[in-house]
Amino acid sequence: MSDYLQKFDRKMASQKRKILLFLDNAASHPKNLKLKNIKIIFLPPNTTSVCQPLDQGIIKNFKIWYRSMIVKHVLARMDEATSLEDLIKKINLLDVIYFIQKAWEKVTPATITNSFQKEGFRFRNDTFEKSIDDAFEHDDDIPLAVIAEITRGMKRISSNVGFDDFVNFDNDLCINDERLEINEPSDVEIEENEEEEGEATTEYMENVSSGFMKTNREAIEGVQKLKHFCASVSLNQSNLKQTTLQDYFNQV
Repeated sequence: MSDYLQKFDRKMASQKRKILLFLDNAASHPKNLKLKNIKIIFLPPNTTSVCQPLDQGIIKNFKIWYRSMIVKHVLARMDEATSLEDLIKKINLLDVIYFIQKAWEKVTPATITNSFQKEGFRFRNDTFEKSIDDAFEHDDDIPLAVIAEITRGMKRISSNVGFDDFVNFDNDLCINDERLEINEPSDVEIEENEEEEGEATTEYMENVSSGFMKTNREAIEGVQKLKHFCASVSLNQSNLKQTTLQDYFNQV
């Protein structure tokens, strides 16, 4: 977090901008970081759900889109496993990153604007019309067809879990422990992770050349391999890009 803020501060300095950054009191957020072009204002403790714009609809909207992709992923592979646990195990980290990217792209500017306006983040001349119940509806920007699709999918997967339960099951999950210390990974750990990632990428690239796709299962596996291959090619291309002197000066 500190590295990101320092990089962001340099970016604001290069654009000759000074900004306010509102953060909650999570343990991962640095408290004594000295920045030149960013002023950090911490929200009052234990009031996140009341005054944080992300909790006024943005997170809920994102989670609906994200979990809809999980449901589609599981339904497309129901013939590959004998239990729901086996199906869930087939979702890997790269799949999750892909779901997150696509879900965030689905969150509309209107959802973000409404959530921030509800907490008073608006220009002086902006008018914010509150609804009758004085609350922004989280699901307004989710097409009914998507909600219906998730509901039908959940019934096929488990008859005991409803749409709201599936979307909100982790609302009370503890994601921040003040007693935990945040440790930076060592150089040895980073090198080991890079070696494992390199071996995994090589393995996927070797398996790309499969036969003709004769079944739905083989087609899905082919798409997954192609995604991994494209990701590895993209990473290799970015590593080949030559750094210019201007890039170094921008970091100073």
